[in-house]
Amino acid sequence: MLLATDPSKFFAHARIQVAAYAGSVRTATPSDHATIRKPLSEAIDEVVAFIRKNTRHPLRIVGFQRIEVNEYPEAALREALVNALAHRDYEDAGRRVTVDLFRDRIEIISPGALPGTLSLARLRSGKARSQSRNPNIAQGLVFLGRMEERGTGITRMRDSMLNHGLDAPLIAVADNEVVVTLIGPGEDMERILLPDNITGGISPAVAEKLNERQNAILAEIVRSGSVTTGWITKTMEVAKDTAFRDVKGLVAFGLIEPEGEGRGRHYILKP
Repeated sequence: MLLATDPSKFFAHARIQVAAYAGSVRTATPSDHATIRKPLSEAIDEVVAFIRKNTRHPLRIVGFQRIEVNEYPEAALREALVNALAHRDYEDAGRRVTVDLFRDRIEIISPGALPGTLSLARLRSGKARSQSRNPNIAQGLVFLGRMEERGTGITRMRDSMLNHGLDAPLIAVADNEVVVTLIGPGEDMERILLPDNITGGISPAVAEKLNERQNAILAEIVRSGSVTTGWITKTMEVAKDTAFRDVKGLVAFGLIEPEGEGRGRHYILKP
């Protein structure tokens, strides 16, 4: 499960079934689907990549940057996936972990009821002690840096969702399966919050060296995506030499970069 190139060659149910649906219910024809047959650590990355491909990533303008935000926080996704894979009932050979993406939510379903004496109320509280049905798999994922054995995964998942501007995860047990539901923003993408470490600005040391025209150039690139020296000379009513000097300074500060050649050359924000 941890190291084989394809664990399903040995255990047919050691696969992850993922599917994306256009609406809010399962249909016979998902818009995208895949069966993931990788060792657990790599499988987590593949599921996250599938979710990223099939969810929305709006752009936000923050200061002088255009920031792409994720519909769901990756930390919550990884935590839910790790829990599903580490604690599923591998004795149940008739079912596998499934991940279903809908327009308004993601459902991560793990075969098997809660391990040991763990109650649903205790699990939802985030105060449950770590209990694993598969201690060797759990220890392997700890060794690989994918999980912690402190019983704090639910709390971290909840905090990640709340810090992203979304509701806390829903956890349920039905038909001998644990279902974790991550409720998305729906059509209100504005509720998604930016991470605290994203300021979107430039350092004060650089900011004090920019003139009024250079600040206006940066604002225009953020607004429209690019500028040309022709736009600068026409809009700001300056000579070509002045326009070239302004963009050269912004390039030197590492804020913008040229794209294209000759008359087609324009300037964009540097990633």
